[in-house]
Amino acid sequence: MITIELPTEIEESLGKLAEENGMSTEKCIEQAILQYIEDCHDVRLAEAALTEFYASGEKAIPIEEVIKEYGLAR
Repeated sequence: MITIELPTEIEESLGKLAEENGMSTEKCIEQAILQYIEDCHDVRLAEAALTEFYASGEKAIPIEEVIKEYGLAR
């Protein structure tokens, strides 16, 4: 178990958010932490993919070319 002290305004905002979403403050905190962990993992994967792309020597295709080639609306 982890115990933390939050500034009053954050605690109040968290309580309102939890209430608006029909959950306990603890569940809201748990979901926020899980989302943060997933986001951090995604960032690491994206950074690794970008590093791999740069190392490959491939050229990036500008988004304008992709839009034009596939007739996409922007």
